[in-house]
Amino acid sequence: MRRPSHLLLLCLLLAGCPAKPVTMKGGAATGLGKAAPADSATLKGAPLKADGSIDTEALKRMCFIDALKTQQWIGSDFAWGDAMPDDPALKETPHFNKDIPIPDVAVQPEKFVLDLPKSAVTPPTEEEKRQEQAQQKGNLQPAPMPKGVHQHPHVEAPPIDPNVDWAPVAVQEGPVKFTTKSFSYRSEGLKIGGFAAIPEGTDRKPTVILIHGYVPTERYTSDNLRREAEYLASRDFLVLVPDLRNYGSSDKVDANEEIRRLGYLHDTIILLSMVHTGQIPEGDPGEVCLWGFGHGGDIAVKAAIVGGAQGVMTISGTGLQMALDHDMFAKTMCPAAAAGMDALYGPPNAENDSWYRNMTASNFFSQLSCPIGMVNGELDPIVTIDRPRGILSIITPLGIQAQMNSLPRTGHNFYGHDWLSMMQVTAQFMQDRMRAGKPLPGTGTP
Repeated sequence: MRRPSHLLLLCLLLAGCPAKPVTMKGGAATGLGKAAPADSATLKGAPLKADGSIDTEALKRMCFIDALKTQQWIGSDFAWGDAMPDDPALKETPHFNKDIPIPDVAVQPEKFVLDLPKSAVTPPTEEEKRQEQAQQKGNLQPAPMPKGVHQHPHVEAPPIDPNVDWAPVAVQEGPVKFTTKSFSYRSEGLKIGGFAAIPEGTDRKPTVILIHGYVPTERYTSDNLRREAEYLASRDFLVLVPDLRNYGSSDKVDANEEIRRLGYLHDTIILLSMVHTGQIPEGDPGEVCLWGFGHGGDIAVKAAIVGGAQGVMTISGTGLQMALDHDMFAKTMCPAAAAGMDALYGPPNAENDSWYRNMTASNFFSQLSCPIGMVNGELDPIVTIDRPRGILSIITPLGIQAQMNSLPRTGHNFYGHDWLSMMQVTAQFMQDRMRAGKPLPGTGTP
């Protein structure tokens, strides 16, 4: 089962700071150069004390988005590989894996409790603290929802039978023929593999970069997200799906990458910059969107803030609040990962509060220059539905175009008609961002 990112990024670790910044015009990157290679011995970009050791207090005060924007990003050695054989299994929506337990909350909706959105952007005011204390004593009604965010009614439905409710259904192919083949490129000296679904035609195609979610490396396969990629390619989008470092055919790095995850963002930004600068001839430099599942959605949002795009979409994602992620990891999914965060950064307490907030991507939404879309299951026990609704409460006052689609009987992953609904929303979002007013080949309609 794929899982989202529950850990955000260590500011400036492995990041150099060349003098010439990246600038974005209309989604296209200009002034791009080569990012400095990683140097694990000196931790490039990290502030140092006079004795050469890392100044951890200064590190905690830094903002990773602003720091990454000072870098020059460009990859190298992009190369196409072999064609991938046709896979008949992709003609149907994903099959539910009976060997992976469904979280109890997903199959018994009556146990699902929807909390109010928690944005975790600014500390609560003294008045808010007093209200919370009074509410806990039973003296106040729950606080109203933030403007632009609506409390959905509690889901009342019988328990889900995955063999019925999530049974595979046929995937309708689009009108465009395509080929699927592997590719590779260099990111900070590492070889990053992946595959692409490439529509037929000689014109440059609007491009979608798909970022995979968390999967244990031993279970990961390099055709991850192939069904999603080919669905979009058959609708005339060039789709690039990188294996992030440590995964699939990509080079492996130290185990701490699973805690830092900054390198995953680097791999994404560098591929994005290669589209922007025309290094991938099949892709349109001015029309590129990002899409990510789970923690891939978080990476996609950060890459869009840093590198520019026409749109960004997250599926079962938007775990964009570091302190909340730490808390969820510690209590439920992976206590060892929370302990790893404590070892690298310190726990999310008053002493480290400013650093955790600087590492929270939602604090930088004012720098997001494109629309954002979200699709989430209302029964997702991993990235609960209050997360994307909380994101809406942050985005709405900023005037950023946003849409959220929620599926009432869907958990973290998507099966059957739920998968089709998610992909239809995805295709329409990409169409509106990059092909507005242009008909899809063979349809005569946008």
